[in-house]
Amino acid sequence: MSSTIDNGLTTFENDGRGAKLGVNTPNEPPVVLVFASDLESRVAIAHCLRLRFRTQGADTVAKALGQWRSTRPAMVLIDLVLDGGSGLEILVEIRRSSQVPIIVMTHDATPETCVLALRLGADDVVVKPFDMSVLEARIDAILRRSVVQAQSNTKIGCPDHVDIDIESSQVRVGGQEVRLTRLEFDMLAHMAGNARQVFTREQLLEAVWLSRAEWQAGATVTEHMRRLRVKLGDAADHITTVYGRGYRFDACTASNAAALARAGLAGSL
Repeated sequence: MSSTIDNGLTTFENDGRGAKLGVNTPNEPPVVLVFASDLESRVAIAHCLRLRFRTQGADTVAKALGQWRSTRPAMVLIDLVLDGGSGLEILVEIRRSSQVPIIVMTHDATPETCVLALRLGADDVVVKPFDMSVLEARIDAILRRSVVQAQSNTKIGCPDHVDIDIESSQVRVGGQEVRLTRLEFDMLAHMAGNARQVFTREQLLEAVWLSRAEWQAGATVTEHMRRLRVKLGDAADHITTVYGRGYRFDACTASNAAALARAGLAGSL
């Protein structure tokens, strides 16, 4: 029996089990964040996805933004109606630093609302009430597209000739190969593939080393980052230390951004 978002289901609440909030670790299902003001919606979605995903929810804009910053989800579902503001605020904030798949949920079926959400960066918009099987099918479709896109993006390029070839595990700066260890390359590729997103040392441990802070010191990341920067030379300016938070890869350095702007190429950033 399929369920709808207004079916009154209140008996299931995902407990969010995991070593860290929303962090995907080996052999654990991916995380889907569900931001909606009503508990009933969050519970219904969690129940629908429980066999394939871990779900975590929030009912206010402030809580949602806090959860987003501490989580690396596979998908984000955002209701436009949230306590303390609009779901569009969350959509805009996420799109500042990430291309994670996002589905917007709304009772407003007007074209203006749907178009606005899509233009602000949503991958899809579903109008409530909806059948849960439809939501699940849309999630599957978006995730399939994301996988295909990731597989096709075997090269990551930057405006000042930093090229990262995923397929051959090679990095070239100004046409010259930079010899990196496997871990150095994986760390660089992971950050460059998620440009502008800040990664804590703990998140890099889990994504690159498939480890946890409980098992391995965060200083491991610090030392590998130091070595990586030395090897990259001037191109290390792409890696920014965000004090108190972690590291960020910028596709374009500040000096290069100014040069591009003067040349009228700011849209390529």
